[in-house]
Amino acid sequence: MNHPEIQATREKFHQAMEKISKREELLDTKGKFLGKKGEITLLVAGIKDLAPEVRGSFGKAVNILKKEASEEIQKRLKVFEQAVRGT
Repeated sequence: MNHPEIQATREKFHQAMEKISKREELLDTKGKFLGKKGEITLLVAGIKDLAPEVRGSFGKAVNILKKEASEEIQKRLKVFEQAVRGT
């Protein structure tokens, strides 16, 4: 099932990731999307308010987005850490 709000958030996340050039920017982006009031976090929190017939597919899709975002951020964080260590 297509969920436009999830797709829009995914696109915003990828656009934000493309602009990152410093570790601090990465951490800001992490907070903006995965933090306590982050965009993805708010999507997860909103699952409970959805109609039962869309809750499952929406929840699955938003969890995939959350996992993708977390993995991408961790990968980029490792790159910044390696650059600091000079490896």
